[in-house]
Amino acid sequence: MDDNLDIDTLLAWCKQEVVWDLAIPLWGVVPGGEDYQRNDWRVTAHDHIAARAVSLVPKEAVVSSTNVLGAHLSDRRRVLSLPKLADATWVVADETRSSYADRSAPLPAAAALVRLRQSRDWKLVFSRDGVLVFHRKKA
Repeated sequence: MDDNLDIDTLLAWCKQEVVWDLAIPLWGVVPGGEDYQRNDWRVTAHDHIAARAVSLVPKEAVVSSTNVLGAHLSDRRRVLSLPKLADATWVVADETRSSYADRSAPLPAAAALVRLRQSRDWKLVFSRDGVLVFHRKKA
């Protein structure tokens, strides 16, 4: 141990360790805890499809997306959350995976996707495994 480590730092570290030492074993007895997100670390074929869809959107474009894919677009200057379209020229959506925010209000995003599919102003340029990419047609 570092000789310069003060007692407050040591106590804080010990408290943190106690919390983790208690919480992790207990998580397994919480109903569903032992299975919760246990496979989320695996990169699936669907993840590769989503990555391909996101790569279609130019870096400088304003994009609207579902929350799950929004994280993969966050390095963009402007990212809107579907159903907001505003000045977006691209929309990327994953109909098969939803985040908490998408699940709490699924109808607006679903309705927006129906409107996009029916709109003459938008073109579906990618559709695979429930991942969709729309591009706004130039006027």
